[in-house]
Amino acid sequence: MKRMPIKYICLLALATACHSDRSGESVVDGPWAEAAHNGRQAREVFQRTHRLLHTWYEFRGRNNHLLPRKKTKERIWNSKDTAADLWSHLIAVAWLTGAQAERDLVRGTLIDEIHLTTRVGPMSDNYDLDANRFVASTSDMNVIIFGAAEYVKDGLLPVIDLTGQAVYRERARELLEAIMTHAAVDTPLGPIPASDAEVCGDMLQSLCRLYGVCGDPRFKQWAERIGEAWIFEVLPRNNGLPAHRWDFAARCPAEDRLDLSDHGNEIVFGLIELLMLEHAHDPPRAKKYLAPIRGMYDRLLAGALNGDGLPIREIRPSTGEILRQDVPDTWAYTLNGLHALYLVTGEARYREAIERALRNLATQPRYRDWGPIMDSYADAIEGGILLYNRYRLPELARWIDDMASDFVDRQKKNGGVGDTYLDGNYARTSLMWGLMKTAGAHLRPWRKDLRLGAVVDGTTLYLEVKADKSWSGTLHLDAPRHRLNLGLAVDYPRINQFPEWYPVEPTRLYEVTVDGRPAEIKLGDDLIRGLPLKMRHDQSVHIVVCPLSGPPYGVAAAT
Repeated sequence: MKRMPIKYICLLALATACHSDRSGESVVDGPWAEAAHNGRQAREVFQRTHRLLHTWYEFRGRNNHLLPRKKTKERIWNSKDTAADLWSHLIAVAWLTGAQAERDLVRGTLIDEIHLTTRVGPMSDNYDLDANRFVASTSDMNVIIFGAAEYVKDGLLPVIDLTGQAVYRERARELLEAIMTHAAVDTPLGPIPASDAEVCGDMLQSLCRLYGVCGDPRFKQWAERIGEAWIFEVLPRNNGLPAHRWDFAARCPAEDRLDLSDHGNEIVFGLIELLMLEHAHDPPRAKKYLAPIRGMYDRLLAGALNGDGLPIREIRPSTGEILRQDVPDTWAYTLNGLHALYLVTGEARYREAIERALRNLATQPRYRDWGPIMDSYADAIEGGILLYNRYRLPELARWIDDMASDFVDRQKKNGGVGDTYLDGNYARTSLMWGLMKTAGAHLRPWRKDLRLGAVVDGTTLYLEVKADKSWSGTLHLDAPRHRLNLGLAVDYPRINQFPEWYPVEPTRLYEVTVDGRPAEIKLGDDLIRGLPLKMRHDQSVHIVVCPLSGPPYGVAAAT
């Protein structure tokens, strides 16, 4: 869509007519009605996740800031659950809604996690947060390595993606170094940390993304060692597919199954992330990887999809036998990898397969019921959000909104949801939906009465900000975080990613109109750092942002 001229934007902002929506609030026609609706949904998300943050910190440990696996029954801190799935996502809540007090809470947990729970170098072990001691008298390296791998992939990577803060990047870096230092599974290419699909997949995803962040050549080399063990050792001996567990000494499956749900499908997407890394940094090596990885996906497309084109849960790689044909809540993990493969190959059949699956998902009633567990809905909705970011299908947008609006209502009056570490996944999914409604923008300082909603129309961003009481602060637009925070050349869909909806380039020029006043030209960096706003009691502000044509911009365009 062509950029709307400034004079028409100003007329639109000044001349739109008012009406009342179902809530009784006065809104205006055009994009503002949708922006106001999105703002109400986003406000509810931020209010609920803010309450969740405070609820969980009421149950922190005795004399520490560590959080339990369950509020009252399993009061232990561990890396694979409480660090990876709970605390890390509360960091995101504090980043978006917290004042200094909330940021101090999550920072205190980082201090105590490092100070109290580390046992093998920088890697943590299970810790009794009330007795202030380790749960076991001796350490189990398999438990410690698995916990550290989960902590980085599920916990620290999304925090780095969202915030870009160096302290979380460094925590992830030292954990990956420690895991590889203690790698003890021999392969023809050298030692790797584990022989199972989950840990190896976790490590591939983490090493590939952290290589872009740190630029340390060891991270690329370690990823290649793990990846090539599966690409050149496992796939050729296992019908072109990974096994759940591989015996590298006997060169045969230790568990002849491929689980495409959580705790199994990580290796499929991990190999895709390795392909994306080499595609950007080492094209000759990427070419060597492409044939076996494409073969893996072609076999999945041929034998591991249901009639609607969605992945089934489990197959036997050696024979292709279907072991479980229900669709897992992590259905999008496989399709995320398929989209990345499309980006590398340009083959339209991959994109067409994804679009078919998404249309069936969004229109078939059976894909609205994901069972009794809240976390299953979290994973299913997140998958829809990640792929809607790339496939703007109207029916998928309706499916996401219907599912997510019911999902956020699962919070109890006490602020919790299930009162286990999985409440963190409730926070992550809710925030992903909320940021979808604000186009990635946020307000500082956040307050419960604030409402921010956005609509993206082509290259133009429409934002409505409303405050019930007087407020002054800054409006921050999103940035190309995949490049600035993770060092990735391409924004491919990633597990646990916070998608970018309207990222502004730091050195690009944008026209910004506030309430129809004469447009100002701003650097994208100014909009990322924050546009100052001052609002009176019960005031709404309408903001329009669109890029100037260019570069080069020229004197006439700037004038």
